[in-house]
This record gives sequence, structure tokens and C-alpha cells, in this order.
Amino acid sequence: MERVPAPVDAWLAGRLEELLKELGRREVVQELYTDVDYTKWGVNPANIKQPMDLRTVKEHLARDRTLSYSEKRYKCVAHFAHDVRVVFKNGFLLTRVRDYDKSGKKDLGANKTFKATEEACKRFEDSLAALEAELDQRGPAVPLSGRCQLLLSDLRHNPLS
Repeated sequence: MERVPAPVDAWLAGRLEELLKELGRREVVQELYTDVDYTKWGVNPANIKQPMDLRTVKEHLARDRTLSYSEKRYKCVAHFAHDVRVVFKNGFLLTRVRDYDKSGKKDLGANKTFKATEEACKRFEDSLAALEAELDQRGPAVPLSGRCQLLLSDLRHNPLS
């Protein structure tokens, strides 16, 4: 029987919050916790198609604890992971933009920031894979009605996927 994503319950929400805290310990990730200051980065806001930061992800996760399943933003780990990946994608875009300063000279600090962001992203993916493996060990397969509900919620959340 194929495994489907486990719904985010209180235990899993706590584990996801721990994952965010672990990410937050990295200095480079601190910049990803706040809204993007486009003037500081020298970026046209139109270049960032999906603005997202880790503070917003954390707020969504905390708010979801009080909502019913149908009202939650993060119905499964994949929805949470999507938003965190958007944060990292934006971080990569911003550091690539910063590769050259306004005078056209190479900014060596931007490359270090890019590599640090890349390392933080890899650690997130490794932690997420470990969490998903733990979920596979922890719980039974979701019944057919639950799978249908997850599929419908995913279609509503991502209609073009």
C-alpha cells in the first residue's frame, strides 16, 4: 500500500517548529527570517514572484494549531516544505543579484552568503528526509477517505500542479 503524507497534527507541528529553530541557529538564515528589504539588497520587487520568509512560515505553523484541518495552510509536511523551499529560492535569487555591487565590482561576500544558504538548504532537506522517515516508521497508512481529502486539499492549494 502506497504511503501518503501524514496530516500535520500537534506532534508533527512541534517537530516542524523544532526544524525551524534548528535552521534559525545559522547566521545566514537570520536574514531569511524577515521580510525582504528590497532597497538593502538592490533588488526590483518584481523579481521575487512569491515573497516568503521564515517568520511568516513560523506564524502560519503556529496559527494552524488552532484551526480545523480544512482551514489549515499546512495540511501535510509537503505544504510546509514548499514554503520553506520558496524562502531558500528567494535567498538564492537575492544573493545572486548581490554578486556584483552597484559599481559593477565583484562582491566576494555574496558568494559566501550563497554557499551558506546552499548549505542551510541542504541541512533542511536532510532534516526533512529524516522526519519523513520517522513518520513512515511512526504511523499507519492513511485510509482511503483520508487520502482523498489530502488529494482534494492539494488540488485546491495547487490547482495547476
